[in-house]
This record gives sequence, C-alpha cells and structure tokens, in this order.
Amino acid sequence: MTRIIRWVLFSCTLVLLLAGCAYVALFYWLDASSVKTTVDRYAKEALNARVEIDGPIELQKLPDLTVQLPNIRFYCLETQKEVGQIRSARLNVSLWSLVLGAVHIKQAHVDGLHTTLNLPSLSTDALFDSTFNNVNFPKDLRVGALTLTDSNVKLNVNAAEGSRVFELSQLMFNVGAFSPEMATPYEFSTVYNEIRSDAPAAESAPSAESTQSAPTAPSVDEAANQPVVTEQPPEMTSETPTQQALPSVPVSPEQTDTAATQENEPKEPTPSASASSALAVEASDNQSNVVPAQAQPQTEAPAVDSEPRNAPGIEPVAETAPAAEPAAVTESAAEATQPTVEPSQTPVSEPATKPLSVEAPQSSFVDQFIRRAIANALPDFDPNQPTFITPNLFDGPTHGAVSSTGRMTISTANRFVMFEDATFSAEVFRLGHPYSLVAKTDRIRFKGSEINGMNVNGTISRPDSSQGDVHLGAVDFRLRPGNFASPELRLAYTDYDGSRVTNLEIASSMEADFLGRKIDFGNFVAKINIADPETLPNDFVANISGSINLDLAQDIAQVALSGDLAGAPFSYSGSVSSLSAPKLRGELSLAELNLATIPTFGNMHWMHHVDFDGELRIGQLTANAFSAAQLHSRLRIQDNTLILNDIIVNLADGRLMGETRVSETGDWLFNGRIDSVSMDKLLPLFDAKPLVAGVAKGTLSLSGRGMNAADIKGHARLRLIRGIYHGINADAVRNRIVANGSDAEITREGAQTLMDESSAEISLANQRLKIDKLLSRSVHLRTSGEFVVDLGKGSINGKTYTIFAPQKGVPSVQVAATITGSSANPQWNFAWDEAQKSLGRALGKPTLTLPKQDDNRSIWQSVKDFFHL
Repeated sequence: MTRIIRWVLFSCTLVLLLAGCAYVALFYWLDASSVKTTVDRYAKEALNARVEIDGPIELQKLPDLTVQLPNIRFYCLETQKEVGQIRSARLNVSLWSLVLGAVHIKQAHVDGLHTTLNLPSLSTDALFDSTFNNVNFPKDLRVGALTLTDSNVKLNVNAAEGSRVFELSQLMFNVGAFSPEMATPYEFSTVYNEIRSDAPAAESAPSAESTQSAPTAPSVDEAANQPVVTEQPPEMTSETPTQQALPSVPVSPEQTDTAATQENEPKEPTPSASASSALAVEASDNQSNVVPAQAQPQTEAPAVDSEPRNAPGIEPVAETAPAAEPAAVTESAAEATQPTVEPSQTPVSEPATKPLSVEAPQSSFVDQFIRRAIANALPDFDPNQPTFITPNLFDGPTHGAVSSTGRMTISTANRFVMFEDATFSAEVFRLGHPYSLVAKTDRIRFKGSEINGMNVNGTISRPDSSQGDVHLGAVDFRLRPGNFASPELRLAYTDYDGSRVTNLEIASSMEADFLGRKIDFGNFVAKINIADPETLPNDFVANISGSINLDLAQDIAQVALSGDLAGAPFSYSGSVSSLSAPKLRGELSLAELNLATIPTFGNMHWMHHVDFDGELRIGQLTANAFSAAQLHSRLRIQDNTLILNDIIVNLADGRLMGETRVSETGDWLFNGRIDSVSMDKLLPLFDAKPLVAGVAKGTLSLSGRGMNAADIKGHARLRLIRGIYHGINADAVRNRIVANGSDAEITREGAQTLMDESSAEISLANQRLKIDKLLSRSVHLRTSGEFVVDLGKGSINGKTYTIFAPQKGVPSVQVAATITGSSANPQWNFAWDEAQKSLGRALGKPTLTLPKQDDNRSIWQSVKDFFHL
C-alpha cells in the first residue's frame, strides 16, 4: 500500500515538474516572432488570407499573456488583394492553454476593423454562407469575450444586381464568447449610411459620425496627393496602388482560371490613391502601405475563389481608378468591365430566384427583400411592380443609427442563428424626416430558409409628425418557403387630424400557402374608435369580426364580417376581386344607422380605391329628428361615384323611392318620388311644427354638398289628399264676412281647415323655401296662393285668395289675405272691406255712401261711386 502511494505521489510530482518546465520554457519561448507565426497560421486556416503587421508586437507575460498587435492588413491568398484591416488589437491569452497545445483567448479587443462584405442575394442562406459558414474555425483556438470598437464595414447587398450599398461606421459589437457553436449575450450598435447604387462608393460623402471617429484621416483627394511610402516584402518587388472598390460578382472556377491568366499578363501600373476610409486612416497614422507585388492594376473585377475558403463574405478591396478621372467609374462602366455570370454558373450559396431588375434602384433593401420573398413564392410576380406592402419609410436611400442587445445563439453545425430576449432600436432618416423604430422579441430564429419567432413586437413612429405610432406584433409565427403561419398578428395605429383622433386595432390569425397562392385570415377582429368633439356628440366605435379567405390565383377573396357600428349591428358577406384595385360584390346589412354618430368625410377620395356593387339594407335610418325604416337599395361605387339605385324606404306611413348619386367631392343628388306619405308624421321628422296634415304624393329632387343646409337645393311637385291646415278656421273667416263674426275664432287654438285636395310646386335654394301655384279645393271653398319661407330666419311671407261657394242663400264670398311673421305662428291679414263690398254687390245692396246735405258733388260723381268706377 505504501508503495502504491509513493508511485502516485511520484507521478503527480513528475507531471507537475514537466508542466512547470514546459511553462517556463514556453514563457521564455514566447516572443513577437512566434505570435506573428501563430497569427499567420490562423489567418490562413480561417480566412484563407495572409497578414501584414505594421509595427512592433508588444507582449506582457504576467500574470497572463497580453498581446498588443499594431495595424494589421489581411490579403487574400488567391487574388493578393487587401480584404480587411485592423487598426489595433489587444488579446489576453491563457498561458496554461499554450502548455496544452491550444490557444485560449480569454478576452479580445479589436479596434478599427475595416472590411467589405459582399452578400450575393437577399436570403438568410446567402447571409449565413457569406459569414459564419464561410469561416473555418481552427480547432485549437478558443475565443472568449470579443469586442469590436470604432469599426467600419461596407455591405454590398446583391451587388451583382445593382442593389444598395450600406456603410456601417462607428460599429461596436460585444459578445461574451465567440466560436462556431456559441450562446452568449451580445451588444451591437452602429451608424449606417445607405448609398445609391447608381453612384460609385468612393464618391459618396462620408457621414458625420465617420468623420468624428477618425479626425486625423485625410479625405480621398488629400490621400491621393500625399506621397505613399511602400515597404516591399523580400519576395515581392512591384509597386501596387490601391484601386477604387467595385462591386464584385461571384464567378465560376472557369472564370477564375481565365481571370488568373489575365492577371499574370504584364499591365501598365496606374497611379492612384486609396478610396476607402480605412486606408485613409492608415495613410495618416503610419504613412506606410505594404502591398504585394502581384496586385497589379487591372480593368476587370478580381476573380474570387468559388471554394468557401475566403473570409466571411469579404470582398477584396480592388484597386482605385485613375486619379485624373475619378467620376469615370459609373454603374454602366462597372457592368461593362465585370465578367458576365451565366445562369448555369450561379454559386451554390445563392438561391435560384428571379433577379431584380436594375430599374429598381430606388426601392430599398427592405422593399427588395420583401419583393424577392414574394417572387420566390409567386413565380409570375414582377418584383419591379409597385406594391403597397412596404411603407414609405423604406423607399429611397436612408441613413441613421441602429443598436441591439440580447442573447445570441449561433450554430454552424445546425446552420441557425437565434436571438432571445432581444431589443432593437433604430433612428432612421429618410428625405430629411426622422423615423424611430423600436422592437422587442422573446425569440426569433433564422435557420436556412425558415424564420420563426415568439412574442415579437415593434413600434414605428415619426417624431416630427403629429401622426401616432404604428404598433406591430406577433404572438408566434413561422415563415417557411411558400408558407407562413401565425396564430395571432396585431396592428395598432393612431391618427390625428385636427380635433379628430382615430384609433385602429386589428388582430387576426394568418395561414398563407404561397405555393397554392392562398391566404386565410381567421379570427379577424378589428376595432375603430373615432373621437371628434367638434362634430361628434359621442365617440364613434366600430367593432368588426369574421374571416377573410384570399385566393391569389383567382385574384379573389371571400369575406364574411359582422359586428357593430356605433352600437348598431351590421354584417357583410360577399367577395372581393381584383386585389390591386378591390371590387366588392355582396350584401351589406345594417340594423340601424344614425347619421349623427357617423364621422363626416372631408372628401370622398377613398372611392378611388373601392369598387362596390351589391345590396344595401338598413333596418332604421336616423338623422337628427328624421327617421326612416327598412331602407333597401342597390349600392354601387364605380368611377369615383357612389350610386344608390332602386331606393325603397318606409317613411311616415308611406314610401320614398328614387336614386342617389354622391361624387368624390361630396356633391350629391337625389331624384325620386314619395307615395302615400303622411304629412303630419313627416314634418316632425324634420323637427318642424305639423301645420299641414294629409297624404302626400309627388316627385322630389334634391342636391347639395355634404349635409350643410345652406348648400341644399331642391324642387318638388306635390299633391295632398284629405289635407288639413292647422292654425286657421276657414269657416270662421266666412262667418266674419257674412255675419260680422269674431276675429278670435279664426286663429283660436285648435283651429283647422279641411281640404279635399291640394297641389303645389315647391323649390328650395339658399335656405329659402318657395311655394308656387298653390291650389286647394274642397266642396265649400277654393284657395290659391304663393309663399316664401326663410328657413334661416324662420319667417314667412305670402298671399292667398279664397272663394267660398254659395251656402244657405248666401252668394259666393271672396277674400284676399297676406301672411307675415314667424313661420311657426304666422300672422293673417285679411282684406275685410273688399270682401264685404263684394258680398254686398252679390246681394244687390247699395254700396254707395249718401253724401251729406252740404256735399257739393256732381251727379256724375255719384254715378261713378255707385258703380265703383
């Protein structure tokens, strides 16, 4: 037993001794040359690149190994073009890991990374292949916390098809661990500038943030005029200026061989200066430019190895164009000098999707991404056609700042990237207008062509506008090639228009089969709330629910919706065809419609986007005091005009029939007729005193703009049967003439006159109601007259002439009258003297007044007085 213990102690002591000796040997063995060798090996293995270090390497060996690297340049081994640059790097390396034959970088801080990434297509597969999947992580390298500061990355997104270029400056990226399989917290922020594709990248003005991050960096023109000191490696003797960056195109191995053959041919060197901000910084800091000899100036884009051994989507920094003609490199010239990619030579990493036309440079990256996704699912979709999918926020070039924090998981083996508990914020400027974007998600994962997320919520707002925020959300969703599904999508929006505030909330489940070209919105729920103290006595609230089934192949949707409008139930069932310019066909039913609770439209321009043809049914129609029941009509919205044909509505024990037209400017016209309408029930509907009773028939024409009473005009021809005139007693008028009756009986309370039939022509204009050709008849009397009623002032002016038939031995009696005063309580003024004289002549009584004894009139004057001459 003792012997065993001794052997164990001896073995442990020997191991510790050997480890200590190795540690001491390694401690003295480490120097700048060994670090340079290790960096070269990792660069070649991981990025297929070699490095050039400008300056001494500083080492601090205790308590841990700290390596301070100066300016580092990376050159592609195949093309010998510069693919990236690091201003400085500080690495904290564990010495014990070196003893075990590995390199454990506990913390890495990289400052001033400058590189260009070329994304061949707008897909998650291409993004993954161009970044994580294109890096061969060394097996003996382990990286802990990684921090990037003050970095600059240029993204050529779909550069072969003339899309946009993004410059990311002041980039900061921090992760707790960096490896092919990692799950770590992260923090990211950057300032970006979107460059138009029709302008060369070098001619784009640098952002203010980029200028502040490198205050000593000269401009491109200044760098061109400065002398460049080049240090040649021992095996290289040629001078190589850096050429202006041009978008590169993925090429096939055959094109690579051709380009390599052309590259080895002697060419005349072309003097120029660096066009990238990274090289400008280096020129001012070190005044040295280490360039390999093989990088001769050439007129064609450099060939790129088709094997995934290059840096992660890094595009080699090409040489600049001649300084004398800086503006000569245009998009057309770049296309002329680049090799053409045949369809059969499409790289494996780029999905074979319908390419975007070069006519779409004005659309944004987000808009192109959505168009590309639709084009993948819908083969006959034209990505260049206008769409309403993306908001104006993403149209045209933008710039701004982006930041994000959360937890990130990356797996190169399983080919996915996942963000958890992540927040995203951005300030985007477009055409001088700022936009604010904020998003948060519990989880979102990108794996190949599939994207799924949980509890994703976002807000888009415009600080310089009075318009409210747009809130978007998804409880859960999954996007696959040709398929999208979510149990609940949410949209909320607030609109401010003067005193009116409109709130819109929409929620629905969604299942989309893009291959079958069908989309189903189930459990669709929408709520609209409109508050306007100036025009609405109460808030207008509408609740809508139902389902919408879209068939994109047939360009039609089946819709079944129901709910309530201002508390009144409604339903719509029908179809919507021609989704680009919707045409609705179906039946709309409203249990009740109170026009006083419906918001008024400033204009009717919304009819430009709607085409409706169907049945309209309203159970009860109310407008202030007016009320009608059981309205039925055929509703059409065509050619920017709303048309109600075959209107039938129950009104005051009768019916109103006709046709209504409403234009986009709010002008309306009604032509129709009334049948068997009770006047004593109709007038109270207009909040008027029922002065007339009876059953009315006739034609009616009205026109106006909106519901402004001053703009309403009309004309009618009406006939009243079994009429009653309230407020006057015609028999008392006759009795006053015949028997000298009391005037009080004529207009006493409850006084009325019965008429068998009446007719009149009525016109309305400028709030003046004119009644012409009034003719009322009964067995005992006949009345004609005309009136003018000022609706605004509530006054009336008119005249009548009444003839009473002979009764009980009394001959016919005639009397004229005028009406003045208030229309609700008019004043009647009768010509009693003339009526009595007329009656006297009919009775044969003398109407001459005998002169006095001292009256010296002639006989001829007396005769004229007798005959009323």
